[in-house]
Amino acid sequence: MNVVFHYDAGPGLIASLQTLAAGGLDVQVIPVKDRHRFVAALETCEVLWHVLEPITADHIASARNLKLIHKFGVGVDTIDLAAARAHGVRVCNMPGTNSPSPR
Repeated sequence: MNVVFHYDAGPGLIASLQTLAAGGLDVQVIPVKDRHRFVAALETCEVLWHVLEPITADHIASARNLKLIHKFGVGVDTIDLAAARAHGVRVCNMPGTNSPSPR
């Protein structure tokens, strides 16, 4: 599965993500400021791991193989949900991530 992680990951995280290839996940980490590479990667992307930069209707329309946008956080206000729905792309997030831990 072709995964694009749109995030400014450090070398340790990138190395850890590369180990996922053994399980069938080809994770391509693309820094947030590298817009050209991000747009190009969307053409073959099946899963988008999203953090903060807005995901627009144009992004979703250009990602013909996209099946899932997974928000690494609680809100989905940075994702064009109507466009995702129109293209049959599922969206999920991580509810409770910002909740205080029990004492």
